Amino acid sequence: MKKAIDILKSWFSNNIVRQYLQGSFWMTAARLAWIFSAFTIGIAVVRKLGPKDYGYLNYVAAYVGMFSVLANLGLDVIAERE
Repeated sequence: MKKAIDILKSWFSNNIVRQYLQGSFWMTAARLAWIFSAFTIGIAVVRKLGPKDYGYLNYVAAYVGMFSVLANLGLDVIAERE
């Protein structure tokens, strides 16, 4: 067990590993903050609109999403290449 702990200590003392873990931590923290804020805003929108109007909002968002896929249809790759 002591050898395993020594290996982990030497691994975590490596500068590249520490930078990778720090970057991973901040990326995970940012994603969790985004999820929490989206959840909170979603609850506020549902409470403000009510079930009927929120259903309309979801219907419109799905409708726009379907056609935005068709509108982009490969244009992102061309824009990046140019």
